[in-house]
Amino acid sequence: MRKLGELRLRENQRVVLYIHGAAFQRRSQDLNLKTAERICEMTGYPVYVPDYRIGIDYSIDEMIEDILASYKYLVIACQYRPENMTLIADSSGCTSLMAALQRLEENFLQGPKEVILMSPFTDAALTNQSIQRNKGKDIAFLSNQLLENSVRVFTRGGRRDTKRAEISPIVGDYYSLKDTKVLIQVGKDERLLDDSVMLYHKLRRICSCTLEVYEDMFHNFATYYSMCDMAKFSWENYLDFMSA
Repeated sequence: MRKLGELRLRENQRVVLYIHGAAFQRRSQDLNLKTAERICEMTGYPVYVPDYRIGIDYSIDEMIEDILASYKYLVIACQYRPENMTLIADSSGCTSLMAALQRLEENFLQGPKEVILMSPFTDAALTNQSIQRNKGKDIAFLSNQLLENSVRVFTRGGRRDTKRAEISPIVGDYYSLKDTKVLIQVGKDERLLDDSVMLYHKLRRICSCTLEVYEDMFHNFATYYSMCDMAKFSWENYLDFMSA
């Protein structure tokens, strides 16, 4: 049994839950773990990285169940307080995270202190104009074909409606985040630039939300910390955001 003093320490300790992206097709891999390790080193906070079920072999409900279970574990079993929790996600991981956050209230869970979204994918219908406008500028591995293939995986070959809230966060309900502050970081040359802009306009009506657009940057540039100076700058900004 833990001592009371130990319990109080955990209740007042900051913690990070990191939800990785991988085009809805791959579970946790080395790049994701290196990103989590860097978050831990730079913040000094413990970082939890759930190896959640995602991809062709799992349903969206299983994905959401795993992320919610991770959040519950930190709050209930580990006794971290939501107001001391930071949730970070990148790319398709943002879709997974936002789908889970829509279900906090029905699970009687309080929203976290803050959420950081790096290059979020928010519109599975692929209707945003930047997908075509920036396809010649976005130098990341993310191609229009990969986007389309990822959506097919996520929607089970089109059997799930792309306008459902758990698939397209842009149509979700985020009242549970009313006391949460959100930071969205995106590159100006990204195919998914408009996804970030639309989510920003939705969230700013509900909670404190900041959008940072980085010139000449490609999709998910912030995860290329060791190779991209602008990624280092973006990390400094989100560390400032966490310490504010």
